[in-house]
Amino acid sequence: GNLRGLLGDFDEIPDNDLRTPSEEILLTNSTSERIHYDFGLSWRITEDISLFSYEPGKSFSDYQLPRFRPTFILPTNLPPEVVEVCGTSRECAFDFTLTDSVEFATETVELLIIFNSSLASSSKIKSCEDLPSVVGGVWNATNTLEGSNATLSCFHGYEATGKSGNIQCHNGSWGNLTNIKCIPIVPISTTMTTKAVTTSEELITEPTTSIEMSASPDRTDNELEGSSRHNYVITICVVVLVVIIIVIITVVLYRLYKNNRRQESNQYPFGKLSYLNGYSVYDY
Repeated sequence: GNLRGLLGDFDEIPDNDLRTPSEEILLTNSTSERIHYDFGLSWRITEDISLFSYEPGKSFSDYQLPRFRPTFILPTNLPPEVVEVCGTSRECAFDFTLTDSVEFATETVELLIIFNSSLASSSKIKSCEDLPSVVGGVWNATNTLEGSNATLSCFHGYEATGKSGNIQCHNGSWGNLTNIKCIPIVPISTTMTTKAVTTSEELITEPTTSIEMSASPDRTDNELEGSSRHNYVITICVVVLVVIIIVIITVVLYRLYKNNRRQESNQYPFGKLSYLNGYSVYDY
C-alpha cells in the first residue's frame, strides 16, 4: 500500500520499515545515531503542513528543539543501583540513566513484562491478498481474513464461468482464480443452412437464409419498458370504461324509477299513494 512513516508500512517485511520520504531504505542493523538523524528526523513536519493547533501565545517554533541530541550509547560501567533495579534490561537502564528516577525505571520494567507476555500469547492472523479486478463483474467480500467468503457478481450482459463463483480464504490464499471470470453473453442465433437440391438436368442450390436474434440488453430493456407502458394505458382505458358503464346504468335505473312514479300518480290523480306494512294505501 501507500502507508509510510515512523512506524513502517505494515507489510510484515521488517527489512523495509526504515524507509525515508525520499524512498531510501536504511539497513535494520544501522546505528541508533544514523536511524535518528537519517530516518527519524527525515519525517519531521514543517509549519506549513502541521495539523496541530496551539494555545494563545504559542506557535509551531515553541515546540521544536532542533539542537537536541539524544543519548545513543549507555555508559559501560553502570552504577550499582541501576543494575539492582534493572538487571539486564537495557530499556530500564537507559531510562534510569537519563531520568535518574528509580520509580520511572521500575515502571519501564513492569511495562516490558506486560508487553512480552502479551506478545507470547498473541497469534498471527492469517489473511488473503486483495481480490483482483474482474472484467464485467466484481468480487463481493466482507474482508480478507482467514475463513472469509467471496462471491463473484457479474454485470448485466455477462455471466459467470468456471467451477464456482463462491470462494473462501484458506491458509492465506483464495485458491486458483484463473478459471473464475465473467464472460459476455453470446447472442442467440438461428441459421437456415444451404440445401442443395439435385435434379436430373441441373444442380439447384437454394439460397441461405439467416435470421439473427440478438439478445441485446438495451433492446430487451426498451421492449420491457414499452410493454409496461402499453399495459398501463390498457388498464387506464378499462377503468374509464367501467366507470362510464356504471354511470349509464345508474341514469337508466333512475329514469325508470321516475317513470314508474309518474305512472302511479296518473292512475290515482286524486289520492296520495303510500305504503304501510307491505300494502299500498291511497288517501283521497
